[in-house]
Amino acid sequence: MRRVAMVLGGVLWATAATAHQADTSYTRIRLDDERLATEATFDLDVLGRIVELDRDRDEIITRAELEAAAPTVQAYLRDHLLVSIDDGPPALGRPRAPRWPGDETIRITDWPRTLVDFPFVRSIDAHPGIVTLTYDLWRELGPSHTNLTSIAEAGTPELEVVFTQAEPDYDYFTSVPESATAPLGHFIRLGVVHLWRGFDHLLFLVALLAVSRLRELPEVVTAFTLAHSITLGLGALRVVELPSVLVEAGMAATVIWVAGQNLRGRAGARRWRSTFAFGLVHGFGFARVLRALDLPASAVLRSLAGFNVGVELGQAVVVATVFPAVLLLGRTRHGPVAVAGLSAAIGITGVVWLVERTFGFDWAPA
Repeated sequence: MRRVAMVLGGVLWATAATAHQADTSYTRIRLDDERLATEATFDLDVLGRIVELDRDRDEIITRAELEAAAPTVQAYLRDHLLVSIDDGPPALGRPRAPRWPGDETIRITDWPRTLVDFPFVRSIDAHPGIVTLTYDLWRELGPSHTNLTSIAEAGTPELEVVFTQAEPDYDYFTSVPESATAPLGHFIRLGVVHLWRGFDHLLFLVALLAVSRLRELPEVVTAFTLAHSITLGLGALRVVELPSVLVEAGMAATVIWVAGQNLRGRAGARRWRSTFAFGLVHGFGFARVLRALDLPASAVLRSLAGFNVGVELGQAVVVATVFPAVLLLGRTRHGPVAVAGLSAAIGITGVVWLVERTFGFDWAPA
């Protein structure tokens, strides 16, 4: 069982550096009778797959390095983010000056949460009937990458579309506006995927389930669901906004706390109370994905509903998979040792995340 614990610790340590880094880019399209404006947004980690930003390999990106890379990124977007009007040839139009972060230098630990916007403007003669979007980003950005696109047109509800390698294109009919429920399927899937790829969310759930009894399970799961639903809504609607560093460090702290309680045998019959409190922190983490789209309130409500349903579905799959395994493991002779080893590995991973996110320490070798 010691070997099992060591293997678990190694696997969890390997995931620490990539925890909760949403592999997502964003596009905003604004349309009127005279122009079509397209704005592509990437965090620096994703952008680094398109062009080498840190040319001197000092793990710091400067404004000069970003400006030097801009023409390459703009050329890439012209070839891979294809926007066609009325079945005409794709064209993004004239590039505008990219919007960089306010800081002059950006450390490697801040790359995943630092966004850069690349706007383009295309003049048009008349209001089009159809706008066709095709994304050809997956070879560089990877098959797991997701693009969230919002399309706004005067006089119609804003539409949100999710692009993946399996669904890389979309036809937007300007004369037949989408119904309010059309994007729900996209955002339900996005919510499921975000939960499964958010290692801090997953390890928090696994640590909770590792020592839970069957009679406690409904209380714990319900508490987590209600709590993160509340702050997901507050965060996505920008009612409450917290610094991303605080939220990410807070999620790491919740993982450490739950794992530590497991090891000390102090989970307690009223664990739902701490679970509710920690779920509030995780909800702000979920909200980051929707907030990055900068949608109006009406569009956020629609996408929020689908995204939250997806998170709950993803959570249900985790519970249905992990909890029966925990029950079976508890009936074996080595069950307590295995649970302790798992909790220790989860706790160590949480410490790694907390140090990275609080102090900007990078564990990766230079």
